[in-house]
Amino acid sequence: MKFTNKTKISHIVLIAICIVIVATSVLDTVFHFPGLNFLSEKRTPEKFPDFKGLFKQENPGKPVSLPDRLQSFMSGIIKYYNDNFGLRGILVFLNNAIKAQALKTSSSNMVVIGNNDWLYYTEDANVYYNLESKNFTAQELSYWNYSLEAKQRWLAKRGIYYLLIITPDKGTIYPEYLPSLFNPKGNMPLLDQLLQSMPKETRDHVLDLREILRTAKKETQVYHRTDTHWNEEGAYRVYCEIVKKLGERFPRMQPMPRSGFTITNRVQPGGDLAGMLSLSNLITEKNPTFLPVKPRLARPVDIGYSVTKTWKPSVFETNNNLLPSAVFMHDSFGISLQPFLSEHFNRTVCLLKTASKYAMRFETDEIKRENPDIVIEEFVERSLYIYFPELPPDILYNNI
Repeated sequence: MKFTNKTKISHIVLIAICIVIVATSVLDTVFHFPGLNFLSEKRTPEKFPDFKGLFKQENPGKPVSLPDRLQSFMSGIIKYYNDNFGLRGILVFLNNAIKAQALKTSSSNMVVIGNNDWLYYTEDANVYYNLESKNFTAQELSYWNYSLEAKQRWLAKRGIYYLLIITPDKGTIYPEYLPSLFNPKGNMPLLDQLLQSMPKETRDHVLDLREILRTAKKETQVYHRTDTHWNEEGAYRVYCEIVKKLGERFPRMQPMPRSGFTITNRVQPGGDLAGMLSLSNLITEKNPTFLPVKPRLARPVDIGYSVTKTWKPSVFETNNNLLPSAVFMHDSFGISLQPFLSEHFNRTVCLLKTASKYAMRFETDEIKRENPDIVIEEFVERSLYIYFPELPPDILYNNI
């Protein structure tokens, strides 16, 4: 078979391209060129296993045979290669991008791709649309009410006002962008089951934000399209409701009006859900930013003592002794509330839960240390489907 000059040239070009790709892959495996990594992964790549593990027992009390050590070493090499092979960043990025942008399918079991490119956390989508029927039992509701009343009672004996905020899931406020797969079963949400079971004295200390945010979304977007959380607009609306609620007990407390902020909209990299797809640099989003017209009074300070492993503390002070003090126990939704709320307190101790397993944990060590005027507790709605309140002994058994 004779080839034309045009065919020969195309074959040469194709061979040259293959050689360049293979050579670049080999070189990238060795040198890890930063310009070839398009991923934004939220984890550390595997490191090459230590040769010492082949020849040295890590725990002499539990010796491991040489074949087992060799198998572990080879397993480490495979894990290292899977995370570090040449051009991995480009190939994985292209795979995820094609799936998300062209096929509208997720490359992560943690992320649901909805309509109009809205992204949802899988747990959030499953919870609101109840793929599995879920109802509180009478015993579970009884324990929930007991725990809330016990916390309120324990704090009230110390002159501390308690406010509980249950943050709505993104799917609760924006169900319309979820794929049709997530059809509601008609079950009453657990939050409604809990609220309806509460006596009035307990219900008065719980802030339900769903209608507030549903009303606000008619005017503007209040949750991120590419992130699990509310945006700064949503955070501002929630902050106003919190301060209004606290103002019933502390009349001088009033939320800062919108005119007190310069509000700008900027295109920013995608949020945590886009990051789970390793596409935060590709999937961007326009987000509002609230900058106070006057300098903030609250300044970050060191907490001054060690806290339990449950918390990551952030402390702010305004040096105004006429203002009350607060302890704010929260999950990641509370981070965007910190700069708004801290302006209203002399000292604000914000305690971020360091893991989702601590979602319902309530600890008293820091409260006893701070002796605040107000304790605000916040957790996200989906936690109701996964966890139950954890109380320390001095509240659980009402010991002073």
